[in-house]
Amino acid sequence: MPELALLILAAVAVLMAKHMVADFYLQAPYQFLNKGTYGHPGGLIHAGIHVALTPLVYLVLAPTTLLLALAITVGEFLVHYHVDWLKEQINRRKG
Repeated sequence: MPELALLILAAVAVLMAKHMVADFYLQAPYQFLNKGTYGHPGGLIHAGIHVALTPLVYLVLAPTTLLLALAITVGEFLVHYHVDWLKEQINRRKG
């Protein structure tokens, strides 16, 4: 298997493991019960936990610059927070 494919698979595996830990082991009721309220600290803390674990991925797939690492981190926070908030909105409206 080409080296790039192995690197991508390794990064995805670490991201999946990180996501499992953040969503199932580190997410308290305070977080998942309040992710649907925009700006609530519970949702912000949850997204922050994901961001705090992101450097584990850098052990596999190192960003070329500190600025790129910061951009990935900020982007992950914003996307994760808003996706979780949107999922809660859909669940509340559609049941």
